[in-house]
Amino acid sequence: MSEKGKSKKNKTSELKKKGIRRKIQDRKKTTQQMHIVKKPIFKRILAKYMVVGLCMAILIGCVGTITAVSYYRDVAKRDFTIQTNGLADAAIESYTQCLEKESTKEDGISAWKTILRWQLNNRRIQGYEARLYDVKTKEVFVDQKCVANIIFREDMNREDRGLRHVLECDWKEMEEAILDYNQWYEEHGMTEEALYMDPSPYLDVKDVYIKAGTFVPGRMQMVINDENGGEEVLKEYDYTPKDTTGYRHFEMEENENYGMLGPIWFLDPDEDVRCELIETYLKADGTYPDMDSLWETSYYSDNCYTFWGMKSVFSEIVTIEDGTEYLLVVGADINLWKSYKGWVISAYIILLILSILITTVIAYRTYMKRLNHYQLDTYRRETTNAMAHDLKTPLMAISGYAENLRNNVHTEKKDYYADLIVDHVAYMNGMVENILELAKVENIGQVTEKENLDLATQTQKILKKYEILTTDKNLWIHVEGACEIEADPIRMEQAIENLIGNAIKYAPTDTEIDIKIDKNFYEIRNRLEGELETPVEELWKPFVKGDNSRNEQRGTGIGLTIVKNIVNVHGFELSLQCEEQEFVAKIEF
Repeated sequence: MSEKGKSKKNKTSELKKKGIRRKIQDRKKTTQQMHIVKKPIFKRILAKYMVVGLCMAILIGCVGTITAVSYYRDVAKRDFTIQTNGLADAAIESYTQCLEKESTKEDGISAWKTILRWQLNNRRIQGYEARLYDVKTKEVFVDQKCVANIIFREDMNREDRGLRHVLECDWKEMEEAILDYNQWYEEHGMTEEALYMDPSPYLDVKDVYIKAGTFVPGRMQMVINDENGGEEVLKEYDYTPKDTTGYRHFEMEENENYGMLGPIWFLDPDEDVRCELIETYLKADGTYPDMDSLWETSYYSDNCYTFWGMKSVFSEIVTIEDGTEYLLVVGADINLWKSYKGWVISAYIILLILSILITTVIAYRTYMKRLNHYQLDTYRRETTNAMAHDLKTPLMAISGYAENLRNNVHTEKKDYYADLIVDHVAYMNGMVENILELAKVENIGQVTEKENLDLATQTQKILKKYEILTTDKNLWIHVEGACEIEADPIRMEQAIENLIGNAIKYAPTDTEIDIKIDKNFYEIRNRLEGELETPVEELWKPFVKGDNSRNEQRGTGIGLTIVKNIVNVHGFELSLQCEEQEFVAKIEF
């Protein structure tokens, strides 16, 4: 390819690049203009922020859940360790004590099983599974089950507080009493307060029949404390066995023997006691580490983490005095959801509500900010258009008069054209001054220097400036009341003078103007020459005139705009009303 062809190709490529860049810049400008001019829609903004808010809520919820589960695991793990620590040693110790208490080994083993089951049930109350297996047969030796226990001390007068017995009874032996007792708490609420409320019922055991770690109640009463400190028997029961052979009978007499039945409120006769976690580990067949050698392992502990918590298993070989080995296994499904489902749901609901509220507030503030930008942009465009229109009329007139002067048209009106040009220039000069003044007022963020201003004195001072005009129009001005406010005296005088000037300018000849001054407001009333063609709420906008005409040079339409801005920066309010050709301008403090 020749040098000329290459140069032409490079120029074409450069022109394409410039064209693309120009299109991109034009698109950016168009997008920016549309973004500024386009009116915001609250629903769209809310939907956008709601998606972000819900995503943040989900993220916070996940982080919070992970943190809560992690903390719950640590606490539950420590609790599990405390509960299982020393359980094997306690089992061995209780075996020795039971053999000492009972006359035969068979009775001792039976009593030992009772104590073991009581110890295992104490863990069951806290949500743990617990079993004792015979290592030799791999059969269950002691299992958790639904029973009622009595902690019974015999011969309380001894120095060692008597012999301590833990006895158990199948709940069916006293089913009616247990169901009545549980029903009372179901009706009054199974809460911690209900367990200790006064009055609250308890089961009073009058006598028991004891044999090898078990007992059968004789006479029982469900008693409730009354408000006077006395006792009321709600119901009586008699479970005395028909055949008492082999049983020892004990009367629960005050200050001699003591018996306590409990904890009854934790018993559920319909509950199916299962140890699924323990059975899963024992039948794992190598699924879990060292499970094949679990029966030969003296001590084992394992934690399997789940989403809501973890599953923990503890096992230890217990060897009693005669050399028999038992495998103690304790398991716990530590699950935050199961334990605190209501709290978790409540936390998520609160988080969702907070997310919706915060998102709505942020969306509303964003909407108001964009709406203010939109209104400001609209205000500026309307102001610019109105100003251009108001300046265009006198400029056209000046151009026409000047053209006549230059072409010597109607030379006899030379002085008349010159006067009109001067008038139009003066009008335009006044408009420019008002525009500059409006710009100054709009840039005032707040009034920092305030002084005590006597409105009555200030009003009389302003009225003196308009004495000639009020005399020419034969206006009667009545000023009533007095008040002092804290304000910028220069700006506030400017606002009041604009209101008084408008009232005098637009009031018909031979009418009255009423000015009322009060501690709460400053009010000016005057009649109008004709109907107000512009809505009264639009009058405070710049370049808006009451007669909706831009041909007369009676005013620029900026005065009320300046007044409103001055009033606003002082923290006051300007209200305009017009009824039956009576115009009212009111500043409320």
